[in-house]
Amino acid sequence: MKTIGILGASGSIGSSALDVLASHPDKFSLSFISVHSNLEALEAILSTHAVKHVVVTQEKAYKQAKKRFPTIHVYHEEEMNDFLLAHPVDTVLNALVGTAGLLPSMTLSQAGRNIALANKESLVCAGELMMNAIKKSGAKLYPVDSEHSAIWQCLEASPTEKPEKIYLTASGGAFRDMNREEIRSAKVDQALAHPNWSMGRKITIDSATLINKGLEVMEARWLFDVEPEQIEVLVHRQSIIHSMVQFSDGSIIAQLGTPDMRLPISYALSYPRRLPNDWPRVDLFSIASLDFSPVDPERFPGLDLCVEALKEGGDRPMVLNVANEIMVQKYLDGEASFYDITDWIARALSDIEKIHHPSLQQLLERKEVVRDYLEEHFA
Repeated sequence: MKTIGILGASGSIGSSALDVLASHPDKFSLSFISVHSNLEALEAILSTHAVKHVVVTQEKAYKQAKKRFPTIHVYHEEEMNDFLLAHPVDTVLNALVGTAGLLPSMTLSQAGRNIALANKESLVCAGELMMNAIKKSGAKLYPVDSEHSAIWQCLEASPTEKPEKIYLTASGGAFRDMNREEIRSAKVDQALAHPNWSMGRKITIDSATLINKGLEVMEARWLFDVEPEQIEVLVHRQSIIHSMVQFSDGSIIAQLGTPDMRLPISYALSYPRRLPNDWPRVDLFSIASLDFSPVDPERFPGLDLCVEALKEGGDRPMVLNVANEIMVQKYLDGEASFYDITDWIARALSDIEKIHHPSLQQLLERKEVVRDYLEEHFA
């Protein structure tokens, strides 16, 4: 039986992971979880899983949890890293949202722990540092994003071969059928109406801007040791082919499945085995076609911003990611327009002085630098 820890257990990925564990109680034991502030979700989890250790990262919720759940051990956000080192498990699923997942990922990487990674910002912001730590410590990294899981599974078909090209598929997001002017005037609730996937608010907006796909390009570069030029993004409306790999002989291998995050989570947690389940299957006869089209950079400039930041390196991916987090929240709060998100990411990248070879501490400090810049200049 594998012991599992889940960081971000109350989010969409965490909830799917808990479903996977509940489907296979003879295969997995949940040792600890973290939540941010959702104590109702925490109570529901505790009623289903025999968890005795919980990290609550919001201060107010932490104090409430200490009183509300007296029979379990509740830890504060500042105790997270020491807690992770003191409570080893077979695999930790990092499903934290945004740059909050970076420090736990680095802690686990340096300690040689196995990580099922759903927090793409870990590799986006500190890919080189994290991969160097993994090589040194012997940690194992299992991708959870459906696209990166697909690439991983395709590469398993020829494990000694380097990929010639990686095709990352994108649904196109909520605005894939709108022109630029329609997108500009669209409401937030329209951006949140993803056509294929059920996800959290932040990642759904990232899907609408295609920033999410740009972050996945960054992630793929480090996960699979390829150059940015070897990664191509295709809009694939059906979200049935989750990604493809082309090898040196010209063969292309694809991974297909329903748009259900339980599938890549299950593979990451059970690897090298595949666990049986009764979840919906792809009905090939019901698929009229599998369509592919290029990304329109005029409507979705976020993808090119990400690729350029990746090529520039240094602290540029971190600056981009933090600026995106801040501007997406402003958009959700009604304080910014849709294209303000990418416009102000571009301005932050242009105006904030670059650090060419940042340390982890310098990367973490970029959060305040970017926040201060946007507070001063965005109106």
